[in-house]
Amino acid sequence: MSEIDIITILKSIPPHVLTSALIYYYKNKVDTTTPNKLLKDYEMKSNFFRNSKISLRESANNTLLFLDCLPNTYNAVDLSPISPLGSNSIITSISQNNVLSTIRNSEVCADPTTALVLEACLRRKESRKKENNEINMATVTRVVRMQKFDNPHFLQHFSLLALASVYYTKFDRIESYKKIIEHISIYIDFLFHMNTKDYSIKDIELLLSSIQIQQEIINTLPANKQQELKRHSLDDCYDFFVENNIDCPSIIYSEDIINNICTKIFSIDKQHNFSCFIKMIFNDIIYDLKAKYPDIKIGFDLSRKAGMGYYKDICFHLNAKNNNGETYTLADGGEANWGALLLSDMKERTIVSGLGLEITQQCFRK
Repeated sequence: MSEIDIITILKSIPPHVLTSALIYYYKNKVDTTTPNKLLKDYEMKSNFFRNSKISLRESANNTLLFLDCLPNTYNAVDLSPISPLGSNSIITSISQNNVLSTIRNSEVCADPTTALVLEACLRRKESRKKENNEINMATVTRVVRMQKFDNPHFLQHFSLLALASVYYTKFDRIESYKKIIEHISIYIDFLFHMNTKDYSIKDIELLLSSIQIQQEIINTLPANKQQELKRHSLDDCYDFFVENNIDCPSIIYSEDIINNICTKIFSIDKQHNFSCFIKMIFNDIIYDLKAKYPDIKIGFDLSRKAGMGYYKDICFHLNAKNNNGETYTLADGGEANWGALLLSDMKERTIVSGLGLEITQQCFRK
């Protein structure tokens, strides 16, 4: 019997019957497993089952450091390790194949921001969505990802810091930009605090991007190049500006060159609008952050590949170098439409973000 035949049969079975059958199947499977086989499984899939290489004491100290960086408007919560089935793939572009699904209509936490937004939206709903009832949430939790990582030292489970803000506004641009600045500031302050401890986090760089602009640039490429870009969407070494001979810088650090770059990339009818939009990002976000953090390099990245289908528009990366000169992306965040989808109200705004606590602790020790 082929895989397709099996799937067809499974689809015809009522969910509650299938769940009961699978529970029975795994109970029988466990009944025939020996302690020796159990230890062997633990050893063979060590990247899933072995404990973190970071000590609990170190993680606990840095969790407290993160909580100290939170404004008092944020609710710090301890998430459940599971969420409803489809918590990621229904409202984001994350593939269900990258999530550890269970047989009991749930999935193991793969992205804490979706779990935070579910809780925030429920609180918004219970408060009858009062316009001034902004919900800000934060957590530190371990997640499990099913996709393999290029770095053999990384486990399939790791610790993340996460923030989520859900609020109501008719005029979303300025409010959203302020909230993005707030999320970014929390992470930068946290990294600065880590630098005073046992870590060396150098050359911090903040790069903002726009999903709308990314999509517009990609639409100018031939179909075969667009497919190639999708295949390399998570490849940091793939620069589609270089690969497609786009003769201009992919990152804008000065407002002075915006007009020139837009002239080279966009069609005549869109040059002015996108030029004004990027300048607005500089005026409303970048300059505020430069004034607050003059030692951090801040720019606008036109070549970001990741985030389509996940973020609504404005998003950011926070990069840094360790003592070996290796560059890592430590934080990622931006606007999402999840609150609007979950609460069926387009005026519900959502800002989400996360920082890799595990990778920071593992790769940035002095």
